[in-house]
This record gives sequence, structure tokens and C-alpha cells, in this order.
Amino acid sequence: MHNKLTQTKVNGYIKAGVSKYHGDGGNLWLTTEASWAFKFTSPVTGKTRQMGLGSATTFSLAEVRELAREARKLVAQGIDPIEQKNASRLVVANVITFREVADKLFDEHSKRKGWSSKYRTLWRATMRDYCSQQSATCR
Repeated sequence: MHNKLTQTKVNGYIKAGVSKYHGDGGNLWLTTEASWAFKFTSPVTGKTRQMGLGSATTFSLAEVRELAREARKLVAQGIDPIEQKNASRLVVANVITFREVADKLFDEHSKRKGWSSKYRTLWRATMRDYCSQQSATCR
């Protein structure tokens, strides 16, 4: 049965100091650390896992119910939500920025004949100025 908790109950548990796990149903739990957790059996390993969904003082019951619903969908599709989250972080960590590409291009092409020190300085200044104007996209 889903939706055993209410936001009022959650607030009361937090104020009193959560002394035990409180289940909302659908594998969503309020933990003793006043945080939200999604407990599930990994479809990949068959082991019981617990995925943190954030602080109960930061995320409302409605917000974490939606997060738990998304996690349940992944489990139903045979995907471990924790592994999916880790893979997403890895992809973000491997994003190459414009500045990194520009630096690599500069390093490769400045070694060619015809790039005087004046031209190299001018090219670097142009990229620096461009990136300062486009700071959101040029990290």
C-alpha cells in the first residue's frame, strides 16, 4: 500500500527526532537520519540495496515519491537505479569543455610552421576574450 505517510507526519517525526525507519510504501522510507531512502532488490545483482534520495528537511514527501516512482520504473526495466545514477555522473565527468578543446587545438597547431609568437599570443588572447564573454559555455 502506497502513501502511508503524510507531510504532517514527516514533519512531526523530524521535529521529534526520527527514532526508526518509517515506510511510505512503494519502497520509500524515511530513515533515522531524517533522510529519504529507496530500498530495492537490484535486478542486476539480486542484492538488496538502498539509494539515498536526499534530506527530509530539503525534499518534500511529494518530491521523493516522484523520485521513488522513477526508480521503481528503472527496476521494472531491469536497471539498477544506483548504477544508472553512477553511469550518469561518469558521463558528465567526461564532458570536454570548449576551453579544453581550444587548448588542445592550440598546442597541436602552434607547433606548425607559420605560427609566430605574436600570432600565438593573439590567438590565445582571442580565445580568452571569447570565453570570458561566453562564460556559461566556455569553462
